[in-house]
Order: sequence, then C-alpha cells, then structure tokens
Amino acid sequence: LGTVKNENINFNNPITPYPNPCLNYIEFTFPEKIIESMSNLQIFNESGSLVIIIHKLDSRKLNIQFLKSGKYYFKINDENMCYTGSFVKL
Repeated sequence: LGTVKNENINFNNPITPYPNPCLNYIEFTFPEKIIESMSNLQIFNESGSLVIIIHKLDSRKLNIQFLKSGKYYFKINDENMCYTGSFVKL
C-alpha cells in the first residue's frame, strides 16, 4: 500500500472531462489559471495503478486510444491544489 500525502483537495472541482464516456480522446475543461500552474496530470485505472503521467499539457485533449475499456480516475496537481475526478473509457 502507498502512503497518504497531505494535500489540499478541491472537492468543488472546476475540472470537467468530456465526452464522458469517451472512446479515443478525452478533453479537460478547466480555468486558465490551473493550466498555467499545473505541475502534472495523472491517470489511474480502477486498481489504482498509474497508467499515464503528463508533466506539461500541450493540449487539453488527450489521446487515450491505448487504454482498455473501464473506469479511470484523474488527478491534476497545481501549485496549491489537487483536483480529482473520473471518466469512463468505452
């Protein structure tokens, strides 16, 4: 088991993945201030294994064609906050 890190988690999440469910691409909508201060985007499968980590987003649209069908969880960290959510890959 992993360790728990003390983070500021934003439960009023301004980040929305769409379309949800999705097939080959997922796009994230979030305020410009988050993308400017974002340190990384992590995507985890249902087992909690890290399947994608991106340190700098070039685009809000992410190719997920290689992921298997299922539910995925995302975590976006910026300088002060941690934003979380989920999406379904068909």
